[in-house]
Amino acid sequence: MERSEAAKTRRRGDRRSPFDRFVQTAHRGVSRTPFFVVCACIVATWLVSVPLWEDLKEWQTVIHTVASVLTLLLVALLENASRRGGGRPGKAQRHRRGAGRADEFGSASGS
Repeated sequence: MERSEAAKTRRRGDRRSPFDRFVQTAHRGVSRTPFFVVCACIVATWLVSVPLWEDLKEWQTVIHTVASVLTLLLVALLENASRRGGGRPGKAQRHRRGAGRADEFGSASGS
C-alpha cells in the first residue's frame, strides 16, 4: 500500500526522536481514564489476594514495590513531557502571567 503525499510530508516534518514521540504518546495515555482504571484494578487484585500469601509482610512488599517502580517511571515521564511543553507552563510564561496580574491589581488599586 502506497502512502499519500500528505502522510509522507507529515512523516518528514516530524523531526522528533522516537523517544520524544514515545513520551508524548505515553503522556496522553496516562492522563486518561483507562490508565486510572488499570491502576485501580491492580490495587483491587492485590487486596483480594490476601489469602494467597502466607506472610502479610510479603503481601505488603509486593504493592509497595509495584507502586514505587510505577511512580518513579511516571514521574520521570511526566517531568520529561512537561519540559518539552506538554505540561505546565514554563518559567517565562508564569512570570509573564504574574506580571500581567500585578498590572491589573496595580491599576485597580491606583484608581
